[in-house]
Amino acid sequence: MSRLIDRDKIVPQRKVKVEIHVPGLTVLKVLGTMLLVYIAIALTQIIVILFLATMLAVTLHPMLLTFRRRGFPNWVGIGVVVGAILMGAALIFTLVLPPLFEQASLLMNNIPSIKASVLNHFPESGPFHGMVAHALQELERPDALKFAQPLVSVGQVAIGGLAQLFLVMIFTIYLLTDGPRTLAWILAFFAVERRTKLEATGKETSKVISAYVAGQAITSIICGVYSFIILTILDVPAALMLATIAGLFDVLPVLGFFLAAAPAVLLGMTISPFTGFLVAGFYVLYHAVENYFLIPKIYGNRLRLSDLVVLVSLLAAGTLGGIVAAIVILPLVASYPIIERIWLVNILGKAVVKKHLDAGTGYGSPKASEQSDRDSVGIPTYS
Repeated sequence: MSRLIDRDKIVPQRKVKVEIHVPGLTVLKVLGTMLLVYIAIALTQIIVILFLATMLAVTLHPMLLTFRRRGFPNWVGIGVVVGAILMGAALIFTLVLPPLFEQASLLMNNIPSIKASVLNHFPESGPFHGMVAHALQELERPDALKFAQPLVSVGQVAIGGLAQLFLVMIFTIYLLTDGPRTLAWILAFFAVERRTKLEATGKETSKVISAYVAGQAITSIICGVYSFIILTILDVPAALMLATIAGLFDVLPVLGFFLAAAPAVLLGMTISPFTGFLVAGFYVLYHAVENYFLIPKIYGNRLRLSDLVVLVSLLAAGTLGGIVAAIVILPLVASYPIIERIWLVNILGKAVVKKHLDAGTGYGSPKASEQSDRDSVGIPTYS
């Protein structure tokens, strides 16, 4: 038996009208953020130059403090530091660059003969001849120029970027003279609590940047000298150019080794396949010694970065901003634990921050845990 429905008892559905009110202040904040992002993108080159100058100024500032403690005026310390930098640059431009240009020019003019010389050392009937010929042919394709872009960028920065280098020097001098006063003027705009966080972040980040710049300068010099000695002993052509490339690319962990070793091994093959294998072996040996002995001794425990983090950071920064961005990204990434410990500890919790410190120091080993415990002692919890 069907049930009759009284239409008068049916309640009609009401239409719900949803209105979203966006305050005018929120709209202004969004537009202001978009404007700041646009300005930052437009001024990327100046920002990178300023950041490089800041890295140098932070690294050189302890030298100025040493002069002040000994009673010298501030201008004396600045004069000594700037004079040392200019003298070093003059020595490089007068003693290193002329033979470097000569070797690079000879190398570029003799690429066909280098290719023929490499192939002559491998029997045509053997499997290696075809593999080497195919590899050299691939290097001549236009697509292979993509792999040479980092090398071209390094050349532009080291040789053609004199104007940028001059700007970096000017900004460095200004930061050394007026940097602390300018920083105090900027911090005065913030509230006391936020100012305390910014001051603590600046002090600890400056230690990371100083350790990175000083340590990288030492490892790059060691890498260049080592490569020059080995290549000279093995009588490899363009030893100075290859050693310079090795020292420059040493600033790029993981990727720099392959970019520096490839041309050295190729030119070593022009002598003999055995020489090429020796060059590869000596490069691998130095890479291992640098990673497992030099870097821990030079950097200490200030740069807690795993190889995976370094590789991903380099690829991302290099893709977005080229080789200069890849260089400056590492101290920024290494500063993340400081940001996490000072700004995010109340959000993530002390346990998470401690685990991250353990993972960055040694994947949770007892010694790493003890070190992270020592690092966390005395660090205030900001709220």
